[in-house]
Amino acid sequence: MSTLTASSAWKALELHYKEIAPVHMRDQFASDPHRFSRFSLRWNDFLVDYSKNRINDKTMSLLFDLAREVRLKEWTEKMFTGEEVNSTEQRPVLHIALRNRSNTPILVDGVDVMPSVNKVLQHMREFCETIRNGRWTGYTGQPITDIVNVAGDHGFSVVATRRHIARAIDNERTYKLPQDLYSSTPPAEVLRDIGHFKSGVSELDLRTCFNSAVFVRN
Repeated sequence: MSTLTASSAWKALELHYKEIAPVHMRDQFASDPHRFSRFSLRWNDFLVDYSKNRINDKTMSLLFDLAREVRLKEWTEKMFTGEEVNSTEQRPVLHIALRNRSNTPILVDGVDVMPSVNKVLQHMREFCETIRNGRWTGYTGQPITDIVNVAGDHGFSVVATRRHIARAIDNERTYKLPQDLYSSTPPAEVLRDIGHFKSGVSELDLRTCFNSAVFVRN
């Protein structure tokens, strides 16, 4: 049993779950006309609406108890200051650096990692732009037309990529991004399924983007 699930706050939440599980969401909204305003947050253009979860004031109180018991605030501070919080790999967790558009220095062992992060992000941007504008070609000299995500169960990354490319690409080319292709699928079957497996044209170019492997083919 993990330290988290063995904590008194967790056990209190388990007991509370049995109380609140039978409660219907419609009843919660009917009994509290201000439920949305009480269980939602706004920050600039962002809206976090958690009113449609099976929670009440007691639930939130118990969740805050759990956060305090596991020292969530302390560990969050450690993450943002570049301390080692990934005990498995014994290194910092620097997802925040990828989203640090203010370029506020993030120090790891006294060294600001932002210059290195920005260099990689710029390289990714340049690669994506050459795909979109057709300058990246294979041995046939033709623009890339198919992008197949083989990132396992990271379905959200596929959807997000599809939407972004749909807004950005040249309308004369169509990029196909199947959502149910996994890393165990043989490349020949992938090409057959997207309708472009032709004799003599079977080039695959493997690129690593974020945590996903992406096949691109012309």
